[in-house]
Amino acid sequence: MVVILMIEAAAAAGIAVWKYRMKERPEPVKKEAVIEGDKVASPKTNDNKEDSTEQEVEEASEKEQPKKTSAASGKKAKKAKQKAKTAEQTGVVELQALLENLVSTEYGAGGSVSVCAGRVNENDMAFTGGGRMQAASLIKLYVAGCAYENYESVRAHESYDGEAESLLSVMITVSDNTACNTLVTWLGDGNVQAGMDRVNQYCEEHGFSETHMGRLMLQPNDVDDNYTSVRDCCMY
Repeated sequence: MVVILMIEAAAAAGIAVWKYRMKERPEPVKKEAVIEGDKVASPKTNDNKEDSTEQEVEEASEKEQPKKTSAASGKKAKKAKQKAKTAEQTGVVELQALLENLVSTEYGAGGSVSVCAGRVNENDMAFTGGGRMQAASLIKLYVAGCAYENYESVRAHESYDGEAESLLSVMITVSDNTACNTLVTWLGDGNVQAGMDRVNQYCEEHGFSETHMGRLMLQPNDVDDNYTSVRDCCMY
């Protein structure tokens, strides 16, 4: 599961991003009918008069049991699938309530708080707060995505083999600001504004509608700034 927490105060934005694995809900157990042997056993009886009737019932049961078993198994599998889907939806609703409670009880000192959580590679997300906020270092996610999508043009600016990959690595692993600024400049073939425009185009094409890059890292934000949202980060 991935969780994105963004806290934006009046003076600055503090952002923490982390991933953790939630304890998975156990899959519903699928039980199937089992026929042992070649025949379905019939109740024992000592009444000789009913022997022929018991045998007829047994023979009929042998013919019908496979069909009944197959139909029953199909119904049980369908029911189990529906139950699992309901449990998953319930889990998202419960998580939504937990997030709202977290924000209302732990972050009541002012400012804006947004939290998004959901299973990786799935579309079911729980949100509280939301909307565009100052991105701080989260903008580097989109710089990395754009750089990988235009990898060959970025590599054309390398001064040594593997430099682009090295810059991407330190930008993400230790949040290196210089590496980010270098990659943006390379994306614009030496033009910073063109590089930022390319990052914004990447965001638009991939549906990150609340993300925008308006300045390099550590540059003044009096003209423009970098923005993103917990929704975009969770969907990244």
